[in-house]
Amino acid sequence: MSENEDVVVTPRNPETLHNFGPASARDSILYTSERPGGDPEGGAKIPKSKVLEWIEFMKTENVKHVMLLLDDNELETYEEPGLLALYKEHGLSIHRNPMGPLGSSSSAEKTIKEVETANEKVVAHCTHGMGRSGRVAAGWLVMRYGLTPQEATDEVVDMARKNGQERMGNVKALEKWLSNK
Repeated sequence: MSENEDVVVTPRNPETLHNFGPASARDSILYTSERPGGDPEGGAKIPKSKVLEWIEFMKTENVKHVMLLLDDNELETYEEPGLLALYKEHGLSIHRNPMGPLGSSSSAEKTIKEVETANEKVVAHCTHGMGRSGRVAAGWLVMRYGLTPQEATDEVVDMARKNGQERMGNVKALEKWLSNK
């Protein structure tokens, strides 16, 4: 059986701005989103205005921390001064956490626990806010609340359906990522 055979994808409500929403109803710590500007057509650069719009939206949601799940090459998609510089300029705390490197799941858990201790919110974003973001959301439920990967994936997918978020649930990918301590 391949890793993609049991993938569940929820439809997105066009009114769900930035594909933003909570990981689950268990807490108000972790949220997920698409990156500012989403996935531009034809390799176009994402303009500064799209990043500023996204930042203002996150501020209205009282989000102060951003967990970037993007690889370095995905940051090249932004016009100067670049995504990280704009986040910093506008007072967001940046937590780089690409999904591939060894220790990625432990690093994500540490970041979310630090944000929880500070009684603040963090948004995890990848390109579309579906796959990697959904994996971090489900991983948080496994690590924090002791759910099985299947239970966590089901809960994250159900929450996404409720909130009109596009979400990809993949238990096998979650298990693989969680073992990447």
